Order: sequence, then structure tokens, then C-alpha cells
Amino acid sequence: MSEAVATAATERYRVDARCLPFTPSWFWEVIDTLHGSIVENSLALSRSVYLSAADAVSAGHRYLTEARRES
Repeated sequence: MSEAVATAATERYRVDARCLPFTPSWFWEVIDTLHGSIVENSLALSRSVYLSAADAVSAGHRYLTEARRES
């Protein structure tokens, strides 16, 4: 089971950081809080992992910011 660190859900979407089992690597997930579903994650999007939960959350927030600009 992976460890998760959730950020504050201040909007419809929130970013969670999850630790890959048996590794020191973290990835981010964007969660749609309205539907309770995963919208995107760094493993599926770019196969990116991070050294800490804070780095993963920061990257997930950058993804959300860029996605908002494009829409």
C-alpha cells in the first residue's frame, strides 16, 4: 500500500502525493473532488517521479496551473 500526502482541497481539484511501494520515489495525482476520481497523475502523463512528497505536490500544482492556462 502506498503512503499518501494530500494537500488542502480549496477548489474542485486537489493534488495528492503518493509514495511508490518499496522505493523512495513519489508521484502526484490530481483528484476531482466533485466526482472523487483521479484526473491525471505524473506516472501516466510523463512517467515522472520525485524524491519527496513536497516535490511531487509542487509539480502537481504546476501541472494544474498550466492546464488552467490552456483551457
